[in-house]
Amino acid sequence: MGKTLAIVCAALAATYLILSSMIPVRGMEDPVGPRMYPLLLGGGMLIIAMMLWLETRTAIPVSTPSAAPDPELRRRQRLGVFGAGAAALVYAATMESVGFLVTTFLLMIGMLTAFNRGKHLTNLLVAAGTSSVLYYGLKKFLGVPLPAGLFGFLG
Repeated sequence: MGKTLAIVCAALAATYLILSSMIPVRGMEDPVGPRMYPLLLGGGMLIIAMMLWLETRTAIPVSTPSAAPDPELRRRQRLGVFGAGAAALVYAATMESVGFLVTTFLLMIGMLTAFNRGKHLTNLLVAAGTSSVLYYGLKKFLGVPLPAGLFGFLG
């Protein structure tokens, strides 16, 4: 499972690096420029993927399992990893049209429901509170332009 995650992380990092290297840079800009942060982030993702790969190769099991690994558990783990990746892609693809507040809320509800099963009211309150605090903190306090989408009236 760790090797698969390392490969997926490395593929995402490589794609991110390729796409961020296409950001145009004008001659009169600051030497750091708008490409520096995405390139550092992509490089960090590659380093994390390599460290994860090395860790899985040298990992020593804590205890020897007495029974064969449960194939259903492995299937659910893989489904969770790829499901989270798919949710992040849908989040990024729909943020502009639906808006930051709604997409963040829906992503958090999905993730919280997956990891905190049966606690519907708690999940709803945490998702609503966190997405609201993030929206107002980023937009109102830090002045970050966020897509309003369905809630354009919030300004």
